[in-house]
Amino acid sequence: MFTFIPLAYYLFDKLNYSQAGLSAVLGFFTLTTLFYWRDILPNKRTVFSGLLLAFLIIILLNIGFQSTLRDAFGVQQEDVIVVQSIFSTDMAESSEFFIQYVRYISLNLVLFLGGLVLFWFLFTAGPPSSTTMEKPKARRYWIAATVTILLLAIHFNRLSVKTYYHRV
Repeated sequence: MFTFIPLAYYLFDKLNYSQAGLSAVLGFFTLTTLFYWRDILPNKRTVFSGLLLAFLIIILLNIGFQSTLRDAFGVQQEDVIVVQSIFSTDMAESSEFFIQYVRYISLNLVLFLGGLVLFWFLFTAGPPSSTTMEKPKARRYWIAATVTILLLAIHFNRLSVKTYYHRV
């Protein structure tokens, strides 16, 4: 379900295909890993639900930040001008920026909050699915370990690290 959020940003021309695709892949594997471990360890459910919410907020804020940069300035996050602008502003320039670009910021803030509320209530607030709990315990651990290894492989893959962290 999470992959529909970056897809929607791409379809509405808020992100380019590489930004949307990499956000979708990273979000999917991070959230899937946390879902599996949350359902396997029911006594740690609140810890994993908190981690799930934290990562969801970080990923959605990142998508919204990328979208704001693309809407307002037509640049990507890794552009040198963006980094220089962020680190060389004072309070007056920051307030002027927010006043001038309040439309883009508020639109992406509304999309962020809508995505967060929708995702949280549909997929994390409810009880664990009965199909996950009916699987044999050893099989659930193997699935969770496999998804975790895939998540780590994405982070240690040189190409995806270089592409994602320089594009996102």
